[in-house]
Amino acid sequence: MKSNLSNFERIHFLRLLFNGYLEFREIYKKFQAEGAFPRARIIEQLCQEVFDKLRTSAHKLYGGNRRNENPSRDQELLCDVVVGACYHEILQLQENLFLVKLYRPRYEELQSNLTDQTLEEFFRVGHSLIAEAESQIPKNLNWIWQLLQEIVRLQKILLVACRDNRVLLRFLTQNLPLLMKVYDREDLDEIFNQMFPGGVNEALWHSAEDMIRSAHYRPALDHLSQLLSYEKPEDTPNVIGLDRIHNALHEILGNARMNRDNDLVNRCEMLIVQTG
Repeated sequence: MKSNLSNFERIHFLRLLFNGYLEFREIYKKFQAEGAFPRARIIEQLCQEVFDKLRTSAHKLYGGNRRNENPSRDQELLCDVVVGACYHEILQLQENLFLVKLYRPRYEELQSNLTDQTLEEFFRVGHSLIAEAESQIPKNLNWIWQLLQEIVRLQKILLVACRDNRVLLRFLTQNLPLLMKVYDREDLDEIFNQMFPGGVNEALWHSAEDMIRSAHYRPALDHLSQLLSYEKPEDTPNVIGLDRIHNALHEILGNARMNRDNDLVNRCEMLIVQTG
């Protein structure tokens, strides 16, 4: 049970991280291209829906002061710290944006209608505070982006340990399109090459095998189709072998026929013909 909960938490963390990374990347790219600050409400929503949950999840997974002989423990502890730093930086960004985007217009409106001159000093202090907040926003954005890149880099190291965890491996192979948005092809190949001699192809194969064993034939076929599309069948590493792939396809085909799943039957037959 504990292992299942840990797997669920790890998958939850990775989803939050990768989606949050991509959302913030778009915000940061727009800031770099146009110099425009993001809307305060967008950052508030991102903080509540992603970064607050990401911090909590990271601490459940990686938090604590105890160290052990696990060589990845240093990276885990560092990941917890960096996620926490990123969360506090985005909180600061949120506060600075509120000051600049929401409070400054109200300040200016009140000051333009000022009748009590004894309040002038309060407005001077307020404007100084808002000006300071405005100067901090580019720094906040830069720091958040650097910290997110560091977290993603640390996960690149930690993901390699998923080799023997079939639940997490299936999550990775089922979410290759998401991973490809976060990591470039070279980084993604490096992750899977450190897991298996056959790289991403072998990862797809192991996930497909696992899905067939648990009678999830449609996603298993998706994996085999993706495996065969990554490289030419004759280039598929010997650790897999086309005969094993054909056997898996025929097993899926047999079950598809038994269940009268015509779409799955047609897809299987096409793949079998394509691969000889």
